[in-house]
Amino acid sequence: MRLDGSREMLDGVVADVLTGVDDLEDPHVVPPAWATVVELDWPLVGIPEGFGGAGGTVADVVALTEAVARQAASVPLHETQLARSLVGMAAVDLPASAVIIPVDGRALTITAGDGTRVDGEVTGVGWASIADHLVVGIDDQLLWLPADTAGVQIEPGVDVANEPFDTVTFSSAQAQVVGDRRAVEALRNGAALGRAAGLVGAAQGAAKLTIEHVAAREQFGRPLAKFQLVRAGIADMAAELELARGALSDAVDAHLDDRDMELRTGVALSSAARTATLVLRTSHQLHGAIGVTREHALHRFTRRLWAWRDRAGSQRSWEGRLGELAANGGPDEVWRWFTSTGDGAA
Repeated sequence: MRLDGSREMLDGVVADVLTGVDDLEDPHVVPPAWATVVELDWPLVGIPEGFGGAGGTVADVVALTEAVARQAASVPLHETQLARSLVGMAAVDLPASAVIIPVDGRALTITAGDGTRVDGEVTGVGWASIADHLVVGIDDQLLWLPADTAGVQIEPGVDVANEPFDTVTFSSAQAQVVGDRRAVEALRNGAALGRAAGLVGAAQGAAKLTIEHVAAREQFGRPLAKFQLVRAGIADMAAELELARGALSDAVDAHLDDRDMELRTGVALSSAARTATLVLRTSHQLHGAIGVTREHALHRFTRRLWAWRDRAGSQRSWEGRLGELAANGGPDEVWRWFTSTGDGAA
């Protein structure tokens, strides 16, 4: 596991590249920093070199996703990394600069015959309005199609973080099959893992600002950090962040080992969502009125936490799925989940 590794160096590189892209003037055009991100091969991280990637593992992808979120930067990096890794395994050759967006197609239908055609509507697709290509997971088929394919309509929208949050409608749109059920599961688990990493990174950013604020701000002649309730709030944030990072690390190991992947990913996302809620509440409480001003940097993180909590499935939906997995596995399997280690030994 290399989630910590050279974190300071990674943060420094990401900050140099993504400074000033926290707020998009027009969320429906490619972010100005995307060309530099592509030049550095970041969208190719985690993809084997034999498939045209830059190498690395899912641990490197998660570390980079966290670092981008700690800068509160708006770029479709993890989305493109995930989608490109899936179509790359199917030998689909796409330009290095392409923005490739994954779509969870549970609400869509497939018609076979004259090619594979897709129908239906998906709401709340991040970054679809700037996508060059779409990768869609439906039942047991992973599909790829250019975003300008006939029968594809994308209605732009934004979320509270001012990032694209669009509606994609398919009307007998022709697509190419590039994967099976296992690839669809990889898309859904990968999207959830990336969202968990983003939540953890943004929560770290908000917590860092809050710690700096209470250390510098004085009331009644004392720094806010000297007050017991303030210190308790900081301790709660720190504890929740450690729990979330532990769950994220465990999920990364599951992806590396291909073992209990859905379970560990669900735990990571639900833990990260719970942490986001606590950090949101506590950071704004401790900042007071200044924390809700546009001029203060806190909103750069908290707006993303609000927007991202329900992406790739809500906390409640993942916790419901975890309950299903536990019920189906029985008490012996639940005991193994709780007592197993990273190498699969109990």
